[in-house]
Amino acid sequence: MATDSATSRAYRRGSMQTLTPNQRREVSALMLLERGAVRLKSWSRRWSPEVVAEVVSQTTGEVYDVTREGGEWLCGCAGFLYHEADPKFRCKHIRAVQIVCRALRGSETDGDHGN
Repeated sequence: MATDSATSRAYRRGSMQTLTPNQRREVSALMLLERGAVRLKSWSRRWSPEVVAEVVSQTTGEVYDVTREGGEWLCGCAGFLYHEADPKFRCKHIRAVQIVCRALRGSETDGDHGN
């Protein structure tokens, strides 16, 4: 059964208002993953500088590059640039890439290689 998209959006909007900013970014990251908006271009198990991904924005369709350099996660989105001085801040694009990388690392260590 198909759901009314306007009703669905209103429900999500109401539900999201009860969450902390970090929780909202985590939910948004999961929504990006659900839409298939994350594409790894390169990856290494050791969170090395080779972690590079493209993430398509939920709102504008713009593509953001997510990288990890010198132990720091970087994203080109406005949210990340606004909070750049906060070393603990992770935008939803970074969080989505981190979720994918953790899943890949886990599948390698668990012996589940995509089967």
